Amino acid sequence: DQRQDEAQAQQELKDGERGQYEGRGWEIVKRPTGGGMVFHRTWEITYSLVTSANNGVLPHGLVPSYKRISEVIAAWLNELGVKAEIRNRQVKKVKEVKTLKRCFDLTMPYEITSGGRKIVGSAQKRSKHTLLQQGTILVPWDERFIKELVDKFATSLNISF
Repeated sequence: DQRQDEAQAQQELKDGERGQYEGRGWEIVKRPTGGGMVFHRTWEITYSLVTSANNGVLPHGLVPSYKRISEVIAAWLNELGVKAEIRNRQVKKVKEVKTLKRCFDLTMPYEITSGGRKIVGSAQKRSKHTLLQQGTILVPWDERFIKELVDKFATSLNISF
């Protein structure tokens, strides 16, 4: 069963046994933006946003631009009927952040939750001229919902797929 395999693999990673995970034929990819590990599924949307750091649309700075992107994604989710909220509290245990292995284990400030559970995990990396934000949006497995979310993303950014 795929879910049992995934749960077992997550436990093995938690225990630091990366080799056994890779031995199942699953690939591990490190995102340049960092963040915790994400087990990709068919009921998610994974995105990468690359733009000029001074694009005139997003606010300057990592935290303000990260927060703004989260606000936009939360608004899209709410329009589609998901009760999405942005977490504003700071993390109390810095030690937890440094040892984070899986993205959805800990909710950081300005990440998106629904019903108390993290549903969007994102990370951002910036250089002097460029912004890269990557994230995973956990969505219901519903083709209409996924299409509408992707359409909102494309319309908001004036792009087509």
